[in-house]
Amino acid sequence: MTIYIENQLPADYPEFTIIGVLIKSFDITNYNHEKWEQEVQKLQTRLKNLYSLNDLTNDPIIQAYRQFYWKYVKVDPTKIRPASEALIRRVYRRGVLPNINPVVNAYNLASVETKIAMCAYDFDKIEGTLVFRLSQENETFKGIGWDKEKNISSNLPIISDDKGIVSIYPYRDSDRSKVTESTTTLMLTVDGVPEISLNTLEYALKKAINRIQTFCGGNVIEKVIFENKRQT
Repeated sequence: MTIYIENQLPADYPEFTIIGVLIKSFDITNYNHEKWEQEVQKLQTRLKNLYSLNDLTNDPIIQAYRQFYWKYVKVDPTKIRPASEALIRRVYRRGVLPNINPVVNAYNLASVETKIAMCAYDFDKIEGTLVFRLSQENETFKGIGWDKEKNISSNLPIISDDKGIVSIYPYRDSDRSKVTESTTTLMLTVDGVPEISLNTLEYALKKAINRIQTFCGGNVIEKVIFENKRQT
């Protein structure tokens, strides 16, 4: 079985791809936090050997996310950086990543390694059909880390289910569907924007699955596919 994210974006919206998987049977009770910290430290060394932060600014993947933030999310990426860039900068400068929970920690490592934005949802909290669309007037959303729901602007790229918005894409995920230590079915997506190839996304997804399975185990049970059918 394949879980589809239905595309209801306008025909003149730029084309890109989202891919992902559902993962079950992961175990976070034996999570090795010391090993995770060691991996972050090794990653910091690798990043510093590869490039400077000025090089990062000019990277085509980072630039693709920045352009998407400017034009479609209506967020200044020099003030609120795209998620993967923010994580890379944190590792580069401080040698740390946010310690959220084992599954999130694992795919955050993969996001730093690949520069690709990733989202994770507690699939059991998704209600009905997932739809990629533009936000409408008077819609509300409570993002992770927000203390309450807020009215959001219209015409933002969002993913919603039958209950409401689960993501302002690829900027902020919903508090309602966030992954916690009680999550039993994880929906993991790697989030493309224009100018990022499918091959790049597929590599990032494999890296994220590997990181999750290394730290938490788990089995991939289904694919998640963005059905690229546009409104006319």
